[in-house]
Amino acid sequence: ALGDAEAVAELGELGDHRLVVFLEHLGAHRHLQHDVVGIGAGPEPACAVAPHRGGSGPPGFARGRPARQHQVRAYHPDFERHGWQSTHTAIEIVNDDMPFLIDSVAMLLARHNLTLHLLVHPVLEVERDADARLLDARRTGERNLPLESLIHLQIDRISDAAQLATVVAELEQVLTDIRLAVEDEPAMRRELQDIQAELQQAPLPDGKLDVNEISAFLDWVNARHFLLLGYCAYDLVRTDDGDALRIVPGSGHGILRNQGDKTYSASFA
Repeated sequence: ALGDAEAVAELGELGDHRLVVFLEHLGAHRHLQHDVVGIGAGPEPACAVAPHRGGSGPPGFARGRPARQHQVRAYHPDFERHGWQSTHTAIEIVNDDMPFLIDSVAMLLARHNLTLHLLVHPVLEVERDADARLLDARRTGERNLPLESLIHLQIDRISDAAQLATVVAELEQVLTDIRLAVEDEPAMRRELQDIQAELQQAPLPDGKLDVNEISAFLDWVNARHFLLLGYCAYDLVRTDDGDALRIVPGSGHGILRNQGDKTYSASFA
């Protein structure tokens, strides 16, 4: 286990034996996998994954996570409260492992002009009981257990509480959108296939349109050349204000799965 932690430290070029000490105390078992270990080096203790365990700092962050939900926290480490300190703001995320997490978080930070000083991202097999309490965590191997993503970031210090709350709220929304898009990707691809089948069965109103070309384009999209974020079906209707696209109830997938009390598309003109 300690050897795994040392490998993570070496791959991250952190060069700090204190990183090994912190990583060694992760969870019930001390097994790590370096799916993503990235950026940063310096004199501050790189306690990248330690705050996810119990012990010093905000306790038990990873020990109780309900299924299909993420957890996010941001704080300014200090010795008295957390057992380590930093001039940076620390952000930590526990989530089911899924695509797009690191890229999406990095883009959010870039939008706020925040520099990422340290990123550590072990992916572990995790066993939880019926109450979502952590029973076991181990390095990924046979993958008999669900994979969980533990992300630790150190970014430019955000001293303004309102700004930090905004960043955390936007991060929560980004993580929610990722889950929706990833979970609903198979359903969205099936919708594409259904659209292609409809094209072949019913001629388009404008005879100048090439059904084969449209179908070929949808084939290309569905061959994973295009990231599907959301899908929704609409009916073209006439209202007092003119033509409008009315949402077909229950048809949404991905980030369009839940549109609240909306009835019409706001982007149609």
